Amino acid sequence: MTQFVGGKWRYLVADIDLHGAYRRRNGSPINTNDKSFQKQVNNALGAGDAPAVLHGGHANWSDAMNLEKAGINYGPQPPFIAYVDGEAYRLSSWVETVAWGKQYNIDFNAQFKGFDMETWMHNLAKWGKRDQVQIELDAYRRLHGKEFAFRVPLPSPSQEQKP
Repeated sequence: MTQFVGGKWRYLVADIDLHGAYRRRNGSPINTNDKSFQKQVNNALGAGDAPAVLHGGHANWSDAMNLEKAGINYGPQPPFIAYVDGEAYRLSSWVETVAWGKQYNIDFNAQFKGFDMETWMHNLAKWGKRDQVQIELDAYRRLHGKEFAFRVPLPSPSQEQKP
């Protein structure tokens, strides 16, 4: 988006929401809440006086796994863009992300300990994010060669609620 300010066109960018950051050598998480880390990323992005990273990543948020506090932000928040050695990877689903992370020794399941995919997909459906539920189900089928087995059927569209 651009805006005309002070006689010049300026580009405006919203902040970048990080999922997390991980060490290449062993996949261990980096504390994205650390202001020096945020400054390093902002410098690498050439953000200058308008930093793009303003807060820590979702994986470092202590309430990410607390459904009551996190609400619609419960659990992981795909899609993700992952950058490794200057190459970008688009990860459309949590299922894909977990599989992708294994090649870099990143254990996303350990990071989201207690995460229940069925509860998450139920909440996505309830909050009207059925497209993401379908993406997850398609990825699960593609990567596991079978359908995801729900213990309880998904809520119907008439049971959707605003988050």
